[in-house]
Amino acid sequence: MAYKLALLAVGLFLAWMILFRSRRGVSRPKSKPPPPPQALERCPRCSVYRLPGGICDCDPPYTSQD
Repeated sequence: MAYKLALLAVGLFLAWMILFRSRRGVSRPKSKPPPPPQALERCPRCSVYRLPGGICDCDPPYTSQD
């Protein structure tokens, strides 16, 4: 019985090492940080802050004139 417990403990330890420890070295791609608040501009129509050159909800939707 002690042999089975020891093998179970070793198996759990190895599974933990393989599954969780291997993920530490892998770095995830970092997302682009949001712009600082000073980079935002006020929409002239609705006064909502947006990114410079960004689309605002008050802008008419883009429609193609085919």
